[in-house]
Amino acid sequence: MESQYSLILAVWVTTWLMVQFRVFYPSMLILGKMDSSNPSYRWWPAAWIIFGIGSFITVPLMLLPCLNDRYRDIFVKGYVNNLLKIEL
Repeated sequence: MESQYSLILAVWVTTWLMVQFRVFYPSMLILGKMDSSNPSYRWWPAAWIIFGIGSFITVPLMLLPCLNDRYRDIFVKGYVNNLLKIEL
């Protein structure tokens, strides 16, 4: 049973790392080209920590945008558009 949990944890962490490279990194590149003065871009370590915690919790849901390029593009566009909105 212990090896089963080790396998699940390994898959979980590996998928989380893939999400960081396939979703967060392109999002920050696009955000930097669109608006380099955005607080999420300027404070990217804080944005990464928040995104990392949220994506670690939702790894099974983030698997689809991570593995499918079409869903990834839709997710990245939506994520960047929401980061660009400033609502007071």
